[in-house]
Amino acid sequence: MLFNMKTLILHLLLGHIVGIFGGDVSETLFEIGPVEYEEPEKYSKNPYYFNFGSKHTICPTNATCLDGKFNFLCAPEPMKISKQCKRFLPIRNTHRSTLKMVHVHNGLRNKVARSYKVSNMNLVYWNIHLQNMAEQYLHLCRPYQDTCRIIGTDGYEVGQNWLYVRRHRAAILNEWEGRTVRHWVMDLFSTFHFRHAVNDSREQPDHVRFLVQVMMPRLEFIGCGAAIMFKGFFIVCYYFPPAKGKLSSQLTYLLPNETCVCPEERHLCSSLFTSLCGIDIHKSATIIELSGLNVFLAIFLILVCFVS
Repeated sequence: MLFNMKTLILHLLLGHIVGIFGGDVSETLFEIGPVEYEEPEKYSKNPYYFNFGSKHTICPTNATCLDGKFNFLCAPEPMKISKQCKRFLPIRNTHRSTLKMVHVHNGLRNKVARSYKVSNMNLVYWNIHLQNMAEQYLHLCRPYQDTCRIIGTDGYEVGQNWLYVRRHRAAILNEWEGRTVRHWVMDLFSTFHFRHAVNDSREQPDHVRFLVQVMMPRLEFIGCGAAIMFKGFFIVCYYFPPAKGKLSSQLTYLLPNETCVCPEERHLCSSLFTSLCGIDIHKSATIIELSGLNVFLAIFLILVCFVS
C-alpha cells in the first residue's frame, strides 16, 4: 500500500514538473523530425502573426537571394549539415529561450522609448518562420553576415544581426539570449547616442547597424537561433521589417504630457512594456525563471518521499 502511494505521488509530481513547462521538456529532448511549416495554433492566435505569404513554405517563388544567388531556404534538405561544418552542435530553441529573447528586445526598446520620449515604438513578437530561417542558416556554418536575407513566397527582405564568440569567451553560453542582445545595444550606449543613428543603416559599420536594427520603431517580428561551430559560438537573429533608410525619418517623439502614443494598427499600449505598442500575448519571463524553483521543490519532495 505504501509503495502504491509513493508511486502515485511520484507520477503526480512528475506531471507537475512537465506541466510547469507546458510540455516543452519533451519537445526539447525528442522533437528532432523534419522541418515543418504548418502554422502552430499558438502562433496563429497572435493578432499580429505573419507567415510571409504561405503556411507551408518559406522558400521564395523565384528561389533567389538579395544578392541574386540561390536561396538556401529552397534547398531539398535545408536542415542538412553543410560539409564545411566542424564541431557543429545546434542549440535547440525552447519556450523559455524564445521568451527571454523577446523580452530582452522589448525591455531595451522600452528603455529607449521611455528615455528618449519616442512614440510609435512597436512591441516585437517571435516569428516561427524567422526562427526556421535562422536555424537553416546555422546549418550552413557561415559565422558571418548573411547576404541572402529573402524569405517567403513573395520574397520579403529581412534584416539580420549576428554574433560569433570565440571559445575563450564561452561565458556567453550562460544566458546567451540576454548577453547577445545587450552586446548589440548596451556596449554602444557609452559612446553612441541613440539620436545620432540617423544615417542609412546600410552605410554604417556592423556594430552601429546592429543597434539600429534592434531599435527601429516599426520593427514587428524576430526569430533567432544559435549553434556551437568551429572554435566558437554563433548566434543569429532575423528581423522584419529590416532596418533600411534614414532612421531620422522614422522617429517621432512624444509631447511633454504623453507617455505612450501608438499607430492606428497598434492602438493599444503594452501593460508590461508601457512605452511600446501592441498586445501582451507572451507570459512574463519572470514566471519562467521562477519555475526553476518549482522544479527544485518538486524534486526535493520526491527525494523526501522515497527516503522516508
